[in-house]
Amino acid sequence: MYQHSVGFSGVIFQLSVLEANLNPNSARSVFGFFRVPAYLYPWALLIAIQFILPQVSFVGHLSGIFVGTLQLYGVLEIIIPTDPYLKVMEEWRCLRLLTSSVSFVRTPDGSDAGAHSRHPGELRTALLRSVQILWKFIRDVLVTLSVIVFGRGRSNENIQLVTANEDEWAGLPPPPPGNCAESATV
Repeated sequence: MYQHSVGFSGVIFQLSVLEANLNPNSARSVFGFFRVPAYLYPWALLIAIQFILPQVSFVGHLSGIFVGTLQLYGVLEIIIPTDPYLKVMEEWRCLRLLTSSVSFVRTPDGSDAGAHSRHPGELRTALLRSVQILWKFIRDVLVTLSVIVFGRGRSNENIQLVTANEDEWAGLPPPPPGNCAESATV
């Protein structure tokens, strides 16, 4: 029963990187709880899914994001065949059975295959921007936690117990007459 497996979700994360960065929408909602910039959506989804379902393949999802980022910035152009090469492959004799099928879709002429990829030099800028955003998020969380634990100043003015009289607390209404609690104390 102890098997390591990676399912199709890594491919879904790879596609989510491409979709989030190539779609003109600037922000995405993560399960309706909060919004993140589109380019950070796959990362927020990775963290959210890991919290909700801790037994899923974190490495598989992370590798999908990694491959999607490499593909987005054109680093994988070396191993992905170009459209002219695909057109040549369609004419190979060994692939005739496949290419003569009615459901086969040929490579279109005048394809804009490289139009959506980015320059690999932009990868460094994007990584630095992501690290800055992550650092700001961590810093904000730590500041929030310190305010929750220690308050805003030397004395914590957020927590105060105000009483009308030293003997009774003003926060609760008096019990109604004839209450069991009143008769039990008498």
